[in-house]
Amino acid sequence: MEIIENEAAFVSGDFLKCGNIGTELSLIMVKWDDTIGPRLVQSFSNMKDDELNDLSYQLYNALSCVAGYSTIFPEPIDLIIPVINYNTKAYVFFDSYRDATARSGNRSFMIALISKRIDYDDIPHLRKKFLG
Repeated sequence: MEIIENEAAFVSGDFLKCGNIGTELSLIMVKWDDTIGPRLVQSFSNMKDDELNDLSYQLYNALSCVAGYSTIFPEPIDLIIPVINYNTKAYVFFDSYRDATARSGNRSFMIALISKRIDYDDIPHLRKKFLG
């Protein structure tokens, strides 16, 4: 499952036409790994790798507290999380899918769009883009 297939299309695409998100943004995808926990699997960002890994772990765990630790979610969860230690915000989308290789038979994942300028008015547009 490759979500971020074409970074150039992402940068020039409809995400930038959403409200005032702007062009200084990052996109990350994190999947649950049965051995190490949340694992950053893909990113589009100018942030340093260690910052991206830290932010990925922080967002995934924050969202897990909201969503709980169910093995499969009845519907996707999305919300905006302020990330004070990075002086930014993140629109996070959390869901799961069947995966026979996972210990539980399901794999949870998170996609996050990170920008200082994300607003709650952007959620309907972002939800539509993330859900297809």
